Amino acid sequence: KWKNTFDSVMLLTDDAIVFVQQTKNRYFSGIGLQKKSYNKDIVLKFKNNGSDSTLFKKMNNFQFNLLELNESIKQEFEEQIKKTFNSFINPKSIKNYCEIEYSQILDNQLYLKIVELENKVQNIRYKLLDYCNMQSSPGCILRYEKFSAIIGQNSSVLRKGDKVLISAGVGEFSTAAMPNIFMANKKIEVNPDGIAIYEFAAPNKKGKYAVPVNIEYTKPDGTKDKKEYKIEYEVVE
Repeated sequence: KWKNTFDSVMLLTDDAIVFVQQTKNRYFSGIGLQKKSYNKDIVLKFKNNGSDSTLFKKMNNFQFNLLELNESIKQEFEEQIKKTFNSFINPKSIKNYCEIEYSQILDNQLYLKIVELENKVQNIRYKLLDYCNMQSSPGCILRYEKFSAIIGQNSSVLRKGDKVLISAGVGEFSTAAMPNIFMANKKIEVNPDGIAIYEFAAPNKKGKYAVPVNIEYTKPDGTKDKKEYKIEYEVVE
């Protein structure tokens, strides 16, 4: 029972993640985000192509299908899933969703929305996989013990004093991973969605900068490990 549910979670979340990534790449890959961050060119294209309504329908179906996997998952996760994806709940509100969500945002804010949505799908994925594993026979590891880090930033090129947002999360098929996330050598607490968000103002001096991100975690065998990254950005004006 739980092996089948586990595999279904994998398939559903894989499909949602690929869709979100393709949406992100379609509008931002190779376009030059740094040149688009302060107008609505990409947002207008996103709306005119109908990608806003397509995204709504995809995520609405995604959470419905997750909750229909079995009654135990529905009872355990319905409130959390609906809260996490609360913008995509009622299909009757799709018109309002498109008008409200994308009426006043800029291109770089759209990019951050898509990155955060990907992080949320990843986070729900690991929680459901962990739950399936705990419901199976004691000592039985169904599959998937791979560590992954999910990191996003709102823009790689900014103006002086602009808001910089860096989000980082951890995916680990074990509630014992106990990750510690450090950005710019400061420990950043994770929010209920499992995402640590670091916000600061870009420096007033033009140039290239880097923010170190370190993630420490416990592997399933009980040993400690860590991943190190550098989030790079440039101040242009």
